[in-house]
Amino acid sequence: MFSNLALGVYHPGEGLLHRLRARTKLLLMLWLVVYLTLANRHMWHFVPYHVALVLAGCAIRLSGVPPGVLARRMWLPLLPAAFGVVPALMFTVGRTLHAYGPWHVPYPTARLVLIAGLAIPAAYLALAKSSVGVRGSRWFRRARVPVGLLAVGEGVGLWLVWGERGSLAVGPVVVTYDGVWLLMALLVYFPVLFCLALLLTMTTTPVALIEGMSLLLSPLRRVGLPVDEFALMVLIALRFVPTLADEAEWLVRAQSARGADFASGGARERLGSLTALIVPLIQGTMRSASELAVALESRGYGSGSRRTLLHEGPLSREDYLALGAVLAVTIASLLP
Repeated sequence: MFSNLALGVYHPGEGLLHRLRARTKLLLMLWLVVYLTLANRHMWHFVPYHVALVLAGCAIRLSGVPPGVLARRMWLPLLPAAFGVVPALMFTVGRTLHAYGPWHVPYPTARLVLIAGLAIPAAYLALAKSSVGVRGSRWFRRARVPVGLLAVGEGVGLWLVWGERGSLAVGPVVVTYDGVWLLMALLVYFPVLFCLALLLTMTTTPVALIEGMSLLLSPLRRVGLPVDEFALMVLIALRFVPTLADEAEWLVRAQSARGADFASGGARERLGSLTALIVPLIQGTMRSASELAVALESRGYGSGSRRTLLHEGPLSREDYLALGAVLAVTIASLLP
């Protein structure tokens, strides 16, 4: 249930991205954010987007992470962006690129189409009453909400067009230049950045990542900023994501063994089952935080001494080559 968490889970490997220093990957990630932000300001200049996709593909290939593992961790956070594709393309105000329609549909034809569409909810109800095995399958339970929304939409549509005469005007659908460019940002900008951030955490241990962040932020110590404390907070946040996921998984298994059901029933029943996890999960979190505080105090954290680095050493030739290659390609792609 909790094995496909996105960030904070390290994937062991021997790929090139695993061998690069953490601060090299952090610098590249920061530069790519700036690069795509600059590219988004130059409308209809698609070369940077092509370069970003190629770089993301090369990063996946050089990371050694299986594409299937990466895809399972990417689809859920990117689902809201997928739902925004149609509104971004059709409802963005700006200079018109093309207008489609209006299409005139006779009201009798519209009523026939809506009545024919009711066959899908009817078939779903027939299957629900005819076979217990089909009713308990996963795909059948997942189709409950879409089929219900389809039935409600067709019922409202029939109520609106029933008894009307003439023809129904559908459209026009106006596609603007700004809408197409916003669509490019949704399809390239956010998926590429999320994929690269995911590869950063999957190819770098949390300790190495925080050591690299501390080295990059070390000049801020001169102005009195608590760089080490900030790095510790980020390390704890990243390190305890898989820990909390494992604890939640054990709680689900323990309560399932005692008769709790988290996989069947309606939304209200599932919500009621999940609320039973909140109290023990909070108790486990507070217990882990207390044990961590005792461990930090027993090891002398907060005494003011500087910490030694375990993973971050001098940059290698691979680090300099990666930095130089990415900078050269991206800067060249920004040129007109």
